[in-house]
Amino acid sequence: MTIFRFNLLSMFMAVGLMNAATAAGAEQSPAGPGAFISGGELLQYCSIPASTGAERNFDEFCVAYIMGVVDLHHLSAIPTGKQKNFCLNEGVEIEGLAKYVKDWIGANSEQRNLPASFLIVLALKDNFPCK
Repeated sequence: MTIFRFNLLSMFMAVGLMNAATAAGAEQSPAGPGAFISGGELLQYCSIPASTGAERNFDEFCVAYIMGVVDLHHLSAIPTGKQKNFCLNEGVEIEGLAKYVKDWIGANSEQRNLPASFLIVLALKDNFPCK
């Protein structure tokens, strides 16, 4: 499935997850004030082994969170006219994006305490530079 089919779904899921965390009185993220989760936490969610039986929910969370960041990145570039940090090719698969992000965060352990949204942009910038 291409990323364009998940855009609306990912935005609703990301907003819903953030609202649920706020309503439940979620603890402060180690990523700092205003950050939903750290890169390390995202890596944990994206790495839940299939043997747990919960892999589907965490995989969907991982993909939806990443797509929410991608969508916000693209939306924020429209009104400002600023150059995007990364440029996805047509036909890029969502699961492929999640793998790039997971691998990048895994390889950059010293940055895992930073906000996951920031690390997603860095990972995609490294893998999908604008030309």
